[in-house]
Amino acid sequence: MNHFKLLVLAASVATITACGGGGGGSSSSSTPAAPSAPTTPVDSNPPTQVDTDPSAPSTGASKSTVPVFDLSDVQGLINYGEAVDRSGVAQKASAVAVTSPVHSSKLIFDEEFLSTMRGDANIVGLDAEGNRVYPIENITPLDVQYFVESPDGQKVYFKLGQNSYQFFENFYLDLNFSNDDGDDFYVYLPIIAPPISIDIPFTQEQLEAHYGEGASAYSLYDENNEVFIVYQDSNGDELARVSYEEVKSSILTNLGTPLLCNIVEIDRETNNYSCLGETQTKTTELSISAPGFYVSMEMEVEVANFIAGDPYYWHEDVRTAYENIRPGLKPIQFDTEGNRYLLGRPSLEESTNAQLLKIDDLGAVSNAFDVNIDSQQIDSFVVLADGNIAFRYINTASNYYERILAMYMSDTGARIDLPENYWSETYQVDEHNTIVADGFLFQPNAQNGINQLPLTFRGIPVNNRVVIERDGSVYTCLYTYENSESRERLYRVLPYHAEPLSESCYFNNWSSYQKTLVDSGYFIFSEDIQAGNFGNTSVIRLQSLSDGTEFGVFQYDTFDANTPRYTIHEVSAFDGQLYFSGVRNTAPIGAVIGQVDLEKLVTGAPEEEYLSISDEDSSIASNAQVREITFLPSAEGTASGVAPKVDRVLSDPENLSFVNIEFSEYMNRESVINSLSLTHEEQPELDFISFWGGRNLYLFGDSDGLEGVNEGERSFLSSEMPYRLDIDVFTAFDESGTAMSQSTDPNAEHEFTLTGSESL
Repeated sequence: MNHFKLLVLAASVATITACGGGGGGSSSSSTPAAPSAPTTPVDSNPPTQVDTDPSAPSTGASKSTVPVFDLSDVQGLINYGEAVDRSGVAQKASAVAVTSPVHSSKLIFDEEFLSTMRGDANIVGLDAEGNRVYPIENITPLDVQYFVESPDGQKVYFKLGQNSYQFFENFYLDLNFSNDDGDDFYVYLPIIAPPISIDIPFTQEQLEAHYGEGASAYSLYDENNEVFIVYQDSNGDELARVSYEEVKSSILTNLGTPLLCNIVEIDRETNNYSCLGETQTKTTELSISAPGFYVSMEMEVEVANFIAGDPYYWHEDVRTAYENIRPGLKPIQFDTEGNRYLLGRPSLEESTNAQLLKIDDLGAVSNAFDVNIDSQQIDSFVVLADGNIAFRYINTASNYYERILAMYMSDTGARIDLPENYWSETYQVDEHNTIVADGFLFQPNAQNGINQLPLTFRGIPVNNRVVIERDGSVYTCLYTYENSESRERLYRVLPYHAEPLSESCYFNNWSSYQKTLVDSGYFIFSEDIQAGNFGNTSVIRLQSLSDGTEFGVFQYDTFDANTPRYTIHEVSAFDGQLYFSGVRNTAPIGAVIGQVDLEKLVTGAPEEEYLSISDEDSSIASNAQVREITFLPSAEGTASGVAPKVDRVLSDPENLSFVNIEFSEYMNRESVINSLSLTHEEQPELDFISFWGGRNLYLFGDSDGLEGVNEGERSFLSSEMPYRLDIDVFTAFDESGTAMSQSTDPNAEHEFTLTGSESL
């Protein structure tokens, strides 16, 4: 296969010369100083002659001029399961990323004979040309577990593993703190600070490389009781001496005040960074050892006031679990006022259950709501557009650990458990505030209660898992009976399509908690198949959500010894391009990243035109697993500036459970709901539940009202009765605030009469 560059289709972000830090009380704000010249001679070979002036001053340490986080040119991020050697990325550009265990830390003896303290991370960036860049330069290793982009596209949040190492072999930071009561507690949080370079050798090998074979070092008190590191050759002749105090002072000055947190917020333009939420200043001990040198010194660190946690109980990967609730959903979420929400521990020292935390724009951390029952532990949540919060919790007091859906009502502070959901393996949420679970639609109402309607297809309850496309289309797998045989077929529930789209359906895979990936109108997934007599191989399958047509990558008619076989780890998609990572199990064996052009694939282009593969050079190829490939476009402007109008109103006489309204622009959802009324001549106003996706709105009406439907009862609209849908053009507006069009072309008054079969 051809090597390739990952094509990045996102909008560019302005390149800004970066500084190592940012504003705010908990951020790194100082501009890094340029590295100082070493006091010892620079030579790639052990010197035969050196400057032995014992009074030569030491410059001590210098801070890296490279920012800790540099996202100014980054358009995409690749998240590896291991640390990535930045030197491999820098030297090989887009062709290679060299990996090593994620917990590794490095003490580099560079060409200037400076000992550099730096740890690698597991993130590689993609610039606008698809070249790979290294976006993290930190003093210790960082394990980025996932990343989230803010709604405005200006910031990126990295969730860091708590087990990122806090020390090198010669460099140790004690993270044992005391609380106000004098009790000790240890903080397992990564350290965030620029790498530093120190102009003393830290190992015997470095010492001999610099001062010659047999060189040694020792501590010396002079007549003024000042302590020096004295370096001598194999004959015991002094070559140089360095002041303890100067080294200590230089290290503390260049380290500044490191941050300790596992959620870091980075500005994409300025590269300023800070811990998410407020921090507290703590004093700790920094210990450094080297030949002839050992010192322990006090230093200040800024420590986050909370620890972000993972869900209590997951069968599936945390990113997959949230993606299955709503495409693009992540474990860090935002409301319309800019507050951030995530699961975490509100205290550094208490081993409490994970609470749903709220961090406001000033950094104050509080519980979004309290779950003070130890046996009830939250495993996922969704912040809805109306400010309410849907969440699922595990009842550990039960014998079977029921998973229960609930709604937190922000106005009253009350919790409502949703009925019929004790075994809910998955649930979905639309783009506003409607939950789909176990064959029902749930939506908060104006009385701070929950409206509920059964979701049906030709009268059949849609109890299986559903897939929601970004335009609001909903698909499911339904069993149908034909000639005494049961078969699971693919159907489109919204908008209604009577006939099956396909005779097969792939996304009702409960046992493996399959990732739901939908892009460009295709359901995409990978699975393992038997490759004849050659073991298993992975294939990537695509199923059209419009007509059920199926396509495959690596899906060959026959297999022989030369047919390439792969193990696919991760599949993602962005704007018509499919990306995957895995391991090639045929020669040459190794880790790979691949790219598939979906349009070329589905139009029948040969494999060499739609498929490109890049070999990932790895120290442990089988472990060079990519967790995620994500692109970071700037915030998209969805409004055109033209006054919005209704493009279409659609219903179907076979399925009068809903009315579909398509707008010309992306609308402010709440304003549209407030502008609508659905009526007929015998009832002044019908109740409905709304369901949003893209520019499409679906109204699920109940002619008897939404009261009393908790047992699954529902009165559908009648095909024999005309209905009228009114939209107040002075109330509804789009996302940019532009009011509805009052033009007489077409739908001047935005009033529609529905007889079941009518489409306007």
